[in-house]
Amino acid sequence: MKILNRKLLTLPEQIVEQIKESIVSGKLKKGDKLPSEQELADLFQVSRPTIRDAIKLLTASKLIVSRPGAKGGHFITDISPESFIYEFKNYISLSLVLKGFSIEELIDYRIVMETQTCGLAAIRRTEEDLKKLKNLLPDPTENLSDYEYFERDFEFHRAIATATHNSLIFVTMESIMDVLKPMFRLLSSTDEFKVQLARELQEIYEVIEYGDQRLAEKKMASHLEHFKQDFYLIGHKGLTI
Repeated sequence: MKILNRKLLTLPEQIVEQIKESIVSGKLKKGDKLPSEQELADLFQVSRPTIRDAIKLLTASKLIVSRPGAKGGHFITDISPESFIYEFKNYISLSLVLKGFSIEELIDYRIVMETQTCGLAAIRRTEEDLKKLKNLLPDPTENLSDYEYFERDFEFHRAIATATHNSLIFVTMESIMDVLKPMFRLLSSTDEFKVQLARELQEIYEVIEYGDQRLAEKKMASHLEHFKQDFYLIGHKGLTI
């Protein structure tokens, strides 16, 4: 097997890409054991150190797991939701730090995605989902710190993503939430803000309970636009990731 001449990719990276393609095509499946390092070196016509570097990249990407012993080796892993969340969260955080995109763009993306998520939750939610959502509704009279109040809001939004019963939506939302959540440790809010937040979440819960997809989308879009305005008003520019 010859290495493909791909621009800007090192030899180990090219090997990784070809192994990824084998996974996507179904030639390699979860639990399959990779050939030995020498066999891989012969297959790709490269040195063993090059193969070891490729193995390190595959391990860092959580595509393979290495096991010691006579029956050990390098095995294709099962890609878990947790690993996807970890990788996507890191990508978002690094992109914000390196100015790949802005916090404004991230919030816009959240609005677009979560609006549709809320509509889907309205038609797919179960009684158990409704019970969890109701228990998470914040009460402005509770003796909670500002951060605890925001945390309750985030948990409510996570529960809406869960109510879609779509794992891709959940892991994407979880990644976004994990990035945004630390920013709120430095924020403060007024009693008026808490009352408004509680009222909006109550209205969202009610339309999800009723099963009205379009109204759920409308309520969520309005809520997130308020969040966006309040976030800028409170002062996100001094926050760090």
